[in-house]
Amino acid sequence: MPVVRVSEHTIQRLKTWAEPLQDTVDSALSKALDAAEAKREADRSRASADDGHETHLHAFVEHLLAMPDVGDDADFERDPSPPRVVDL
Repeated sequence: MPVVRVSEHTIQRLKTWAEPLQDTVDSALSKALDAAEAKREADRSRASADDGHETHLHAFVEHLLAMPDVGDDADFERDPSPPRVVDL
């Protein structure tokens, strides 16, 4: 059986996964790994299920935020008109 050295901080974190007087370091570590693997699998499942929806949503948002390619501001410039004389 391999010997693994861990810091006191890691042991304290591992204790949050353990049930006092029941779990050993090995069983607490196994619980933590089981939880991490279950979360990873759930994330993968959710990512594959949402993949099509996210793609469509992203395309829709990009469409809404799209700005026409107008080049420089020359397309919006107007010829300045001469000042008008106004009688008050």
